[in-house]
Amino acid sequence: WLESQVTEFDAMVFFTYLYYPTIRGLRAVAGKVPTLFQPTAHVEPHISVPIFDQLFRLPDGFAFLSQEEANLVNKRFGHRPIEDVVGVGTDLDLYGDGHRFREQYNLKNDPFLLCVGRIDPGKGSLEAFEYFVAYKKRNPSNLKFVIVGDSVMHLPDHPDVIRTGFVPEQEKLDAIDACTVFLQPSYFESFSMALTEAWALRRAAFVQGRCEVLSGHAERSGGALKYDGFAEFEAAVDLLLENQEMTDALGVKGRSYVEENYHWDHVILRYERLLQNVIKAFEKRRP
Repeated sequence: WLESQVTEFDAMVFFTYLYYPTIRGLRAVAGKVPTLFQPTAHVEPHISVPIFDQLFRLPDGFAFLSQEEANLVNKRFGHRPIEDVVGVGTDLDLYGDGHRFREQYNLKNDPFLLCVGRIDPGKGSLEAFEYFVAYKKRNPSNLKFVIVGDSVMHLPDHPDVIRTGFVPEQEKLDAIDACTVFLQPSYFESFSMALTEAWALRRAAFVQGRCEVLSGHAERSGGALKYDGFAEFEAAVDLLLENQEMTDALGVKGRSYVEENYHWDHVILRYERLLQNVIKAFEKRRP
């Protein structure tokens, strides 16, 4: 279908390097129409597979979600002259009703850590659960851990761990608004929209330090603490729970970072400029 329709489009954009429409589609149209590739790549075994060596040489340009993704792709496949870090737009008018969420799950005024995403070892959920349980054994308190998202693995029952399962978008925003601290424990991210949404709602965050993308977000924004291992997890939780002024400041810095970098207007301008450059580069190479 792409081959038959190639003359009907000014450009074609392919998302995510792993999947069939990209692997076959890019090969079908490369050189016939300007192509922009948004690989959404991160550190994982798949990216080392030789089949991708040719694929990453085909597009006219690349759009990356983060500087860390750009660094990874360029180190693995070599630099391409037409590329930009465009990011992902974040709605700055998000609204959450934290009181409603606390009532719904009987959280009262208890502090809680919030994780949004699949309950999946690759997302760091199991490690976060184990760290939380160990923390509570060493630091008895009314602290809770709330996990919002589908479950692809079973976690043991724990009186202070609340699993909501998949919830509607508004309930997710209510949870973010209600949380004391937003936790992003994933090892494998190319951006993390959940994190920028939490910052849009001025929530302090602490993130998996072994993920380069999350670590980069934390360093550039000043809106999150990083942890690598249980000792740092424990210290970060203590610090965030004991210092409300610091926690508030992290949320404010995170919001500013999103406003400056991921406002939809900024992202769209970067994307349009990149598309224009891709089309110009394609035209120059045409015989």
